[in-house]
Amino acid sequence: TTERAKGSGFLIDGEQEYIATNDHVVENAQNITVTLDDETFSATIVGDDALTDLVVVKIYATDLPYISLGNSSSLAVGEWVLAIGNAFGMGLRVTEGIISGLNVTITLSSGEKLYNLIETTAAINPGNSGGPLVNMKGEVIGITSAKILGAENMGYAISSNSARPIIEELRRKHFIIRPWLGVHLQTLDWLTAWLNNLTIDEGVLITEVAPDSPAEAAGLRKGDII
Repeated sequence: TTERAKGSGFLIDGEQEYIATNDHVVENAQNITVTLDDETFSATIVGDDALTDLVVVKIYATDLPYISLGNSSSLAVGEWVLAIGNAFGMGLRVTEGIISGLNVTITLSSGEKLYNLIETTAAINPGNSGGPLVNMKGEVIGITSAKILGAENMGYAISSNSARPIIEELRRKHFIIRPWLGVHLQTLDWLTAWLNNLTIDEGVLITEVAPDSPAEAAGLRKGDII
C-alpha cells in the first residue's frame, strides 16, 4: 500500500535552494516532491531532527525567491500574523489571526514535547504543517507544526528563534549534536537521604546509569552522589 502525505515548507536560501519544513511531513518518506507555483522538483533530505520536528530538504534549481527568518523574541500577544500553507492539499492558502500565547509547551500524541511554541488563532489545518507563520513585515516568525484536535483557534508554531540554530546546523552538519551523560538524577534532600540511609543530604543522587553511556565509561554508578 502506498501512502501519501502533504505538507508545506518554505525556501530559506536563495543560492542552494534549501527548504525548511516539519520532520513529520517527510518522516519515513521514500520519495519527496516539492511543488512550486509552476514547477515540480524531486527533493532530498539534507538533515532531520525528530526532537524539534524540523527537517531541511533540498531541491536542485536556481534563482528562486526565498523568505527570511524574523526575530520571534520581539513578538507580543495580540500581534497579527498570517499562516501560509497547503491546507488540505488544496494548494496555497493563507489564514489570518493573532498571537494568542508565547513560550507554550505541548505534548504530542507520540508523548514527545515541543517547547517554546507560538500559539495563534490563525487556522492551522492538515497540510499546513511546516509552513511559515509570518508577521506583518513578511518575516517568518514561526513554523506551523501542530494543533489541538477539537479546539477552536488554537494552532502552534515553532518559534523562529528556536528553529534558526537547528536549521543552520542541519544545513551544515546534517544532524544535531547534543550532549548526553546517560544518567537519571534525583535531587538529594534530607528525606531522600533518610530513605536511602545516606550521610549526605545535598547534591544529586544517580538513580540509573544507561548501559554503554558516557557516564558508565567514566565510572559513574547507580547510588553515586554528585
